[in-house]
Amino acid sequence: MPVAITESTSIDYDVHGEGPALLLIGGLGFGRWAWFRQIPAFSRHFRTITFDVRGERELKGGVADLAAESVALLEHLRVKKAHVLGTSLGGFVAQELALVRPDLVDRLVLVGTSYGRGGPESMSAWALADMIGLPSLNAEKAVRRGLEAATSEAYRAQRPEEFEQ
Repeated sequence: MPVAITESTSIDYDVHGEGPALLLIGGLGFGRWAWFRQIPAFSRHFRTITFDVRGERELKGGVADLAAESVALLEHLRVKKAHVLGTSLGGFVAQELALVRPDLVDRLVLVGTSYGRGGPESMSAWALADMIGLPSLNAEKAVRRGLEAATSEAYRAQRPEEFEQ
């Protein structure tokens, strides 16, 4: 597994396919594993880059720090310009990346996010509890709870093996 080391953290990443660079930035709690269904399709057309930022909870600058880590990864991979797709929190990060380093962003795709009105709003305690099941007993239960909140009952019933994967 490739790792990029920056001043503040290390970034585990994967690169699939060839072509123009496509950086995928996931939402809160979703690492590069969350893109397993999209990678086969994207990698037929793009050099698809997925990553995990270790220590995201310790990043005091929040979205700005995550955008800086995205820049560090693109520079590590010697990417001059990339299409950037961000979901949820990743959408805020993608927007910040486009604002601070427009030279690195070719196209920007935002999914399930907003413009932030001056910055992302804190997630309410009830929404966070519903998403990850506070208090979580362990990481596996927290991930399962988050995936249940992010998917429909119909999807889970129709594709139980995929959901478990």
